[in-house]
Amino acid sequence: MGQGLHVFGIRMRINSLYTKILLSFFTALAVVLVFIIVLFIVFVEDKFDEHVENELLAAFRLTSMSINLIASDDSLSDADAHADLQRFIDDLDVAFTGMVWLEKPDGSLFISSRPQPVPKFTLGETKTKDKLLYAHVDDVPGVNFYFAYPVRFFGYNGTLGMLCRDDIYNKDAAPVFLMIVEVVGVITLLLAFPVVRRITVPLRKLEEGALRCASGDLSYRVDIKRGDEVGRVARAFNVMADSVEKMLRMKQELMANVSHEMRSPLARMRVALELAELRMGEGRNDEARRHLLAISDEVEDLDSAIGGVIELSRFDAGAGQKVFSRCDLAEMMRGMLQRYVPAIEMKQLELECDLPEQMELECQKEALNAVIKNLLENAVKFTEQSGFIRLELFEGWGDVVFSVANSYRRLSEKELGIIFQPFSRAVGEDVQGTGLGLALVERIVTEHGGKVVAQNIRDGVRFVVRLPRERCKHEGSCCTG
Repeated sequence: MGQGLHVFGIRMRINSLYTKILLSFFTALAVVLVFIIVLFIVFVEDKFDEHVENELLAAFRLTSMSINLIASDDSLSDADAHADLQRFIDDLDVAFTGMVWLEKPDGSLFISSRPQPVPKFTLGETKTKDKLLYAHVDDVPGVNFYFAYPVRFFGYNGTLGMLCRDDIYNKDAAPVFLMIVEVVGVITLLLAFPVVRRITVPLRKLEEGALRCASGDLSYRVDIKRGDEVGRVARAFNVMADSVEKMLRMKQELMANVSHEMRSPLARMRVALELAELRMGEGRNDEARRHLLAISDEVEDLDSAIGGVIELSRFDAGAGQKVFSRCDLAEMMRGMLQRYVPAIEMKQLELECDLPEQMELECQKEALNAVIKNLLENAVKFTEQSGFIRLELFEGWGDVVFSVANSYRRLSEKELGIIFQPFSRAVGEDVQGTGLGLALVERIVTEHGGKVVAQNIRDGVRFVVRLPRERCKHEGSCCTG
């Protein structure tokens, strides 16, 4: 069992992100609180103490003035004045929550707010400010401070004394401030739990999604709808899962098609080999040679199919690593066309070219050469004797377009729908081929962010490739005759 930390009944693993975020938050908050307290003690506490002292001094000055007014020199024998002074001292007892009395110059008690005598007490650290004396008192229950201030009453220069608790004067403001800061800190920490949970719960969902995908459930998607970094990671995870699922499905379809396509020629080769052996045993060597030639043709078809599968797999494996560079698409088309001039002349095909002098764009040169090669090879292969081939390259609205057209019969809707699928062939065609060339064309064009379509035209079939304008730069004339 791993070690854990229990907070408010919640067990958290020490190495979990949830715990690490909380501990980091606690540490940062503690450092900030200590820093605030230090700043308060250094810059605020002294001023706070001075403010309290000034307030106390003002209060005792007003009290002294009031006593002077009540007990003037000519009212020593005035009973009413004595009664007023007693009531005033009693009111001070209530106001300051402490025992208040007046002392004569010889230290004897003149009047007190309470019937019991003034208790004996020992003064601690003593301070004086503008005649106001105050000190700590430690040996009287319920009393913390002693105050003394000179007053004049009934002709005496006496002293106003007071024993009270520390709620009239708090010498050190830091404890109160610290308590407030601690309360704020606790509330902040309590609020941190749902905040941290909001971060970690989606990450757990991402972890669950990754584990489910790793176990083979590629259809699983995380449901996290947020606009922050966690939401973007979730959307990126779903995009990745879509891509992986699509790639795996394509690989499975390709392997199924490969298995199907390989099985038929192998079966024909086995039959042809048995027939060749039989004819050789009968001494009919000419027929045996004919069967061996059929096997040779099947081997060439297999070799071509294997090459197409390897090319498709190589392109899929390196799609994310290929580098785009500036290429002249017009020059690439003219160069590739030169390779097929002998085959075009042998079939007496009419060739029409509408290419600009120059058309530059950012592309994967080797891959785009494969697109041009497969489209030209497809056109030459399927065009009947004395037919035509037409090449065009121009800049469209927001893209660059090139097309390869050739004379051919009209394709059905079904044929147009599957023409770019691996191993697909036109219905009823006996022309040799693997059906992988156009599948590779679509993969490469899609990798370039473009689109390729096949469409019937008045006298044939045309393949149109559109590449996004953002990757291209057009220089020179638009077209030449």
